[in-house]
Amino acid sequence: MATGGLPDLSTVVENLESQNDEILALQAIFQDDVDRLEVLDTATQDESGEILNLNTLKMYVPVICHDILHADCYIPVNEDDNVNQAEGINNGLQLARSDSGQRMVFSFEVNHLPPLCLQVTLPQTYPLYDPPVFVLSCIWLSTSQLTVICQHLDKLWEESKGGEAEPGMPVLYTWLDWLQENTLSTLGITSHLTVSSYQVDDDVDDCRVIVNNDLDFNAIVTYMMRYNQRLLQQEFKQSEQECSICFDVNLGSKFFILPECNHHVCRECLTSHCQLLVKEGTVLHIRCPMYECKCNIPPYVLREILTSEEFERFESLSLQKGLEVMGDVTWCPRCNNVVIMEPDKHLNLAQCLTCFFTFCTLCMDTWHQGKKCEDEEKLDAEEKEKAENDRTRTIEEEKRRIEQKIQNKESKRYITQMAKRCPECNAPIMKIGGYGKLIQRRLKDDPDLRRLTISCPTCKQLSLKEDPCNLMRCWNCKSSICFSCKQVLRGSVGRHYTGLNVCQQHTPL
Repeated sequence: MATGGLPDLSTVVENLESQNDEILALQAIFQDDVDRLEVLDTATQDESGEILNLNTLKMYVPVICHDILHADCYIPVNEDDNVNQAEGINNGLQLARSDSGQRMVFSFEVNHLPPLCLQVTLPQTYPLYDPPVFVLSCIWLSTSQLTVICQHLDKLWEESKGGEAEPGMPVLYTWLDWLQENTLSTLGITSHLTVSSYQVDDDVDDCRVIVNNDLDFNAIVTYMMRYNQRLLQQEFKQSEQECSICFDVNLGSKFFILPECNHHVCRECLTSHCQLLVKEGTVLHIRCPMYECKCNIPPYVLREILTSEEFERFESLSLQKGLEVMGDVTWCPRCNNVVIMEPDKHLNLAQCLTCFFTFCTLCMDTWHQGKKCEDEEKLDAEEKEKAENDRTRTIEEEKRRIEQKIQNKESKRYITQMAKRCPECNAPIMKIGGYGKLIQRRLKDDPDLRRLTISCPTCKQLSLKEDPCNLMRCWNCKSSICFSCKQVLRGSVGRHYTGLNVCQQHTPL
């Protein structure tokens, strides 16, 4: 240090080199996120070696939220205000009065908070002797909270020096890392963050704290919600997602998140869905393809996934169908342009502003004031015929309904008489065949199988030998029968096949 407390030129040059190295290191660290670091001014030397300007940086520090935070916002209101009127502030917010009744409280969830803004100016004595000169600002922290953060930054500088007489070390990255990791824990913010329009920190006097008075409370809350939503969308696009329609897994950048319902669908499925609806002309019902979801797909999404011809068809059909549902709109019979009918309905009058044709809205011919339409009788006849057809159709439908009712009643009576109840589920069951009928069908299909059949000596039912074993069991009375000698076996059936002059237990089919 030179005489009088001012650094000598060699010390200044050494500090300047350390500052430039520190700035280059920060730029290398944040090269993938250039918005986090901005160099406002750069220190240079003139020909005589004198330092011109000072290094000035503006850094935006994102604060890490390890869990979802509930941002609790307080708005002053009058006691006669209705809570329901405040629901128009934003959809999805939970609104309630505070205990005092003087404030409206609403909360919303955030995964990401807007960054802190740290602006530093590096003096000629940094980093060997003095710390950086800085100012700190944040839209969602109060002045007292920002003052606490500033005090912790001062402590980090003192710790980096190691002692009063010890030279200092570059501290900017240490500050940034601490702000990012420890801001919330230092302020005791765990699950709830209080954001208020009240300023009660008049006793705080720290010139390093900057309060942005240009933003009102509504703008702050809106910015917080939009910032959180933007980063959530970035995370979604950078991670793998599964389509709820085709179940393919791709990066989120290949998906669309529908704003009304937050369902995400891959581009291919959503494109096919919308193209089919536009082709069929159901443009008034282009909704989310998820089951039972009735949220509409916004036009800006349709513009992105449809071709120019398809989107033009969508707009044309939307306009046409929208006009069709309007009671006071018709079409000019000459130029086919849209025409607004006269307010007096009994006149049945409309005039086209394009071709100036005045016509009757009933027969679409030249307007005939006070006269009946030439096709009025024809229209009446058509209406009578339609009414007669409707009456006939109604009679036929009633007749079919009565016949169906009678048929159902007969079916129920037949089931009650012929069926039994299942012992397990109590449902009506009916026997439609047995093993004996199955054997008869097989013999009909293959007569050669008759040599493998045997009639039970006990119940006379026919059984079929289906394997080499000659010991058979009647399917009806469960008697044991020897296929070779056709006798009923009682007691130990194994003795029948042991000893001399006995039947073989196995013979080929």
